Amino acid sequence: ALTVSNERFNFLPQFLATQEAIRQWTARESTLGPTNQLELNSAAGMSLNFATGAALLLRLANQTVIDVSGKNGPTISTSNLVLDLSQPLLRGGGQAVALEPLTQSERDMLYEVRRFARFNKEFFVQIAGGPGVGAPGGAANLLPGATFTLNGGVVRAVSPITGYLPTVQRKLNIEIQQRNVTDLEELLIFYREFAKGGGLSPLQVDQVEQQLLDARTTVLAQQITYLDSIEQFKIQLGLPTDLPLELDLNVLEDLREQLFRFQKLELNARKIGEAFTKLEQREDGTGALRQVMLDLIKTAPLTEGTTFSREFPIRLERWHRLNSTVIEKSNLVANHLSILGQLPAMTGAAAFSNLSMFSMSPLQQQQMTRDRLIDVRDDLVDAEKPVPPEMEENIALARQEFEIGALDELLTIYQSRPWLAEKNPRDRQATQDALFRQIEARFSLVYDQARSERQVAYSKLWPKLPPTFLEGRDLLRLNLDEAQDFVGQTALVSRLDLMNQQAQLVDSWRNIAVFANSLLGTFDVRYNATMLAPPAGAIGQGFNFDGNNTRHQLIFNTELPLARRIERNNYRASLIAYQRQRRNLQGIQDFILLQVRARVRRLQQLEETYKIQQRALLLIYSQVNQAREQLQAPAEPGLNRDTAAAAGTATLQLLQAQRGVPQAQNSLYSTWINYLIARMELYRDLELMQIDSRGVWIDDNVGRQPEPRSP
Repeated sequence: ALTVSNERFNFLPQFLATQEAIRQWTARESTLGPTNQLELNSAAGMSLNFATGAALLLRLANQTVIDVSGKNGPTISTSNLVLDLSQPLLRGGGQAVALEPLTQSERDMLYEVRRFARFNKEFFVQIAGGPGVGAPGGAANLLPGATFTLNGGVVRAVSPITGYLPTVQRKLNIEIQQRNVTDLEELLIFYREFAKGGGLSPLQVDQVEQQLLDARTTVLAQQITYLDSIEQFKIQLGLPTDLPLELDLNVLEDLREQLFRFQKLELNARKIGEAFTKLEQREDGTGALRQVMLDLIKTAPLTEGTTFSREFPIRLERWHRLNSTVIEKSNLVANHLSILGQLPAMTGAAAFSNLSMFSMSPLQQQQMTRDRLIDVRDDLVDAEKPVPPEMEENIALARQEFEIGALDELLTIYQSRPWLAEKNPRDRQATQDALFRQIEARFSLVYDQARSERQVAYSKLWPKLPPTFLEGRDLLRLNLDEAQDFVGQTALVSRLDLMNQQAQLVDSWRNIAVFANSLLGTFDVRYNATMLAPPAGAIGQGFNFDGNNTRHQLIFNTELPLARRIERNNYRASLIAYQRQRRNLQGIQDFILLQVRARVRRLQQLEETYKIQQRALLLIYSQVNQAREQLQAPAEPGLNRDTAAAAGTATLQLLQAQRGVPQAQNSLYSTWINYLIARMELYRDLELMQIDSRGVWIDDNVGRQPEPRSP
């Protein structure tokens, strides 16, 4: 703006007013003789430049000499009025040449306004999102991300670019890892208790403890990384590094609450299992176990309010009637279990199948139904045919019914107290413990139905990614090709830096005309009028102008264009600069199209990744549960399983699955944050990001079309 004011000032009237006073004494022997006089010289004028290249000069000068010696010498005053007007007709003439400095300065000011408007958006994105997704990060000697430059022997630190959202992610990652440490601590307690019963070796316990120590080390490292990051963020904001700063986590609060739901769900699932395990110490086999289990299902936070908690007592009672009818027909319960002596290695379904020798039991029928459905499903998968959703539902229902029936079978057998047939007290206690472990393992499979029900309900509560609207259309819902074309057309129309580049191409075209003008010859027309008062040779008063004492001059100044080597080279350079500017414009257009199209592809990819990672989180929780159940599950009947090898395999699977929990959670946070950053970058690149007076993006209904007003 200062340059514009200077150029505009050149076309405004320029006024001049000066005054000079001279007191003069001369001695008697001087050439002028003795004098004592006062001389006053005054001048006033005005000059004006016109858009055509013409120049106007109007000047009035007056000289007054007063004799102050007391000899009453004459006072002499003379005035001079000059009017001068010149107009170049060839070289240097015309508005294109005369106004070029003013035109260029005004356009440069517009370019700077656009650059500053875009800088505000880029600055916000840099503060909020950091260096950008996939941007290379620097590593410094002192602080990660800081760089140091040597300028004239002076080392200057350049503040690192961290960004608010990446710093928030680092803080939440600490929260995730701390929760992982808590889970591993609980798992270590479980392993130590489980090892006391002989089900595990010290090797598996040490493996869990080793992963716990690694997790604690990870937490310490991430805490240091976060502290470094928060101080770098303070430097980025221009704040002292010792100033307390607490990050606002609301940007990820919805996703954070959703992850808390699933964490609480898994915690409640473990609590109901632990509550059932404690029943072993006070269960005497008199039938109270069934009722305590029903009370636990009714009151546990995991099952409270679920369809499973309402239907489970009814379904369990129905199976109890079926199983009791079959058991009453046989007298082999206690004798068979005592003689066989393999109860610890049998499931309830296998033991019950041996009791009903004369006909197929309802539980066996349910098992056959389940297996038949699974075989049909597997045949469809092998044939690469789609599996109907209702078939998956039927398989899940068949599995649930079988698990409840098998649980009731074990409870019925437990109620008959078959361990009393053992004469040795140690064998009697081992038999009871083994049967209780089978019930515990089967019960975990049953209440897992409540977990699955809540998972389905929670899966509907996943927060949706913020929409990306452009002229009322959601870019995430559009076909990829259509979305790419849409954002490309918008960017080519609205990009401020592209507008500057297009305008600079026009500037280079104008410069061609200016340099071409310098190749012309010179032909200037000048008019000069001079008026004197008093007339030359007379003594009179100033300002006494007389038209008869005026001199008029009409001057024609010409020069042939004989020496124009420098001007010719400048003209050819302007032609080259114009072609270069054209190529630059084409390159920037291609780059902008590449940029915004890549943003759209990135957004749609992140949206799909977000959905995939939701499912991945559920699967990793399922793997943890399955590995834990496999660890506690008794061996299948008829299988000679290596207990130590099975425990080692289950431990490795459990630890690997547990290691994947924080990774899956952090991947969700990372995807959400990367989406927010990519969305900001897209709106910035489409010039749809409005920055308020605080420098903050107004993200309300961005890209939406205004709602129609009601009549």
